[in-house]
Amino acid sequence: MSRKGPARFFREHPGQAARTGRLQAGQVHRPEKAAALRYKPRVQVFLVHGMGRSPFGLLPLGRYLRQIGHTTSFFGYSVALHSFEENAARLLTHVKKNAAPEGYAIIAHSLGGVMTRYISAELPAGFRKFVMLGTPNCPVVMARKFATNTLYVRLTGTSGQHLGDEEFYRALPVPAVPSLVIAGNWGRRDRLSPFAGAPNDGIVSVEETRLDGAEH
Repeated sequence: MSRKGPARFFREHPGQAARTGRLQAGQVHRPEKAAALRYKPRVQVFLVHGMGRSPFGLLPLGRYLRQIGHTTSFFGYSVALHSFEENAARLLTHVKKNAAPEGYAIIAHSLGGVMTRYISAELPAGFRKFVMLGTPNCPVVMARKFATNTLYVRLTGTSGQHLGDEEFYRALPVPAVPSLVIAGNWGRRDRLSPFAGAPNDGIVSVEETRLDGAEH
């Protein structure tokens, strides 16, 4: 696993910088170390939460981004009320409506990163950088485990099913912009862990977040 930090990642890709803190069980900790560093020009930063969460979880990160001069735009959605495709279409509309002409970045947690990949080919011009926080980039063990669980199906809808679908992932585009994956590794690794001892954040394993062409 590369030990390159996100700050170094953005220094090597001029135009935007980011520094992130540790990610545990799908949450960003110490937002002052999980936000973009100062970069020029300032761009619009879209913040997209993960499945079962809300924009409130990204408020500290958004607050810090604004403190250092960036503008932010939050996108919220519900996997129980809308299909994956409907939410992705709404995200695309939101970005098209709010993207600044000088360029924009997307920071997405978990399923938010999957939706961003899904619409990446249709995103408007100006997409500069993409940061994925604990985003699964291949079929997820936990999604497969609960695929037939009635409660899981009702709560996660088509989004939960896609997360365990190999065909879905094979067709998922990879954004043609500098990308960074940040994965948590504080999950349990004992014999009760569904990840067979592999590093994980309690929801996805580090290996499940890897994406060819992206810094990790």
